[in-house]
Amino acid sequence: MKYIDETGHVARVLNALKTTVKEEQTEGEVAVAYSGGIDSSIVAYLLGEHAEPNLYTVGLEGSYDLTVGEETADYLGLPWEGIVIDEDDVISTILEICRIIPTRNPTTISFEMPLFLVVSRVRERHVYSGQGADELFAGYARYVGMSENELGKSVSDDLARLLDTGLEYERNIALNRFKELHYPYLHQRVIDEVRSIPVIEEFRGKERKATLRDVARLLDMGEIADREKKAAQYGSGIMRCIRQVAKRNGMTVREFVRTLTLQGEMP
Repeated sequence: MKYIDETGHVARVLNALKTTVKEEQTEGEVAVAYSGGIDSSIVAYLLGEHAEPNLYTVGLEGSYDLTVGEETADYLGLPWEGIVIDEDDVISTILEICRIIPTRNPTTISFEMPLFLVVSRVRERHVYSGQGADELFAGYARYVGMSENELGKSVSDDLARLLDTGLEYERNIALNRFKELHYPYLHQRVIDEVRSIPVIEEFRGKERKATLRDVARLLDMGEIADREKKAAQYGSGIMRCIRQVAKRNGMTVREFVRTLTLQGEMP
């Protein structure tokens, strides 16, 4: 049974997303940087109405993201491919990313690594992302327990930071591999529609991103609407791998990344 949008704002958010995806559609096959979570699943679902999306999930062997990505893609009935990486891939990719974007922050690097590997290895020129959903729909765990004023400021600041710095990093990564990125959640019409909803309404009991989950219910996406998702750097196993290598070399993660990028490689 489909979810019924009693207030209308969920339907308006869905229509804004549908319009954006349709406007940005390209002929032939397109890629989705796919984690298996609700953000990228909605993008993939809507793309499937107009294009031929291929879903790609990055992770180390046995990682949470590879398992969930394959299961969820199968549920959606869309083609999926796992990009399985190992420790050597992680180390070499740190170096490659640091040559493209001006950061040595381990969290930023590990977060951007799945996107880098997708744009580096897929054949499709156009790559779609679920980036921006956590900022728009208050999805981060750190938002829990904030007052309404504090929550509104934090969400606004995080979105501004993403638009100002995060997207520049990602577009530089994509351009380096001659790929074009698409961010349906970050189209101005979608941002405006979501901002018309009081941000405190994104919390419903223990549920975060309530509006986006209701969008998934409106699309009759079943269990996907309720699924929790680990951040990309953790679900992929990438941050755990970096920590293990750093520990083996007697360093903190930050020291390891700094040493690696200064030397070009670990001895």
